[in-house]
Amino acid sequence: ARRKRFREQHKLQFYIMQKENNPFTTKVFCAECGSAFGRKNWTTSRGKRKVWQCNNRYRIKGQIGCLNNHIDEEMLEKAFMKAVGLLQEHRADVVTKFKKIEQGGNLLHMHYAKQMYQILDLDKFDGVIMNQVLDHISISEAGQIVVTFLEGTEVDL
Repeated sequence: ARRKRFREQHKLQFYIMQKENNPFTTKVFCAECGSAFGRKNWTTSRGKRKVWQCNNRYRIKGQIGCLNNHIDEEMLEKAFMKAVGLLQEHRADVVTKFKKIEQGGNLLHMHYAKQMYQILDLDKFDGVIMNQVLDHISISEAGQIVVTFLEGTEVDL
């Protein structure tokens, strides 16, 4: 039921399980049009570059649709780690929130809260751990990034 709501909310036809080599699949969304971002491999003079852009950018060949900008995969990793760092800075408040959720009756939310403890000691990006705690990342045309965790915490960057 949660996956179905997630697909409907983000206009996805399928819920795709993440792979280690592509952890941001169905996790990055456009704040302007609501569409998912897709990964593209751009070839530059310095080699290949993994970038993510709104799937509505070129929905119709040759015509620009959504005007949101692309973002490098490395920047997505840094954004996630910056959100984790902010939670780590406020560890006491975060732990209090997790404990409150754990005492509630919703088993799924309790599970999410327990998963969140592992990021409090995370010091480098880990795609597997990210997928255990991240609901989605929203990116606006102005460059604002919002990281939303499965237990409900939102971090504006």
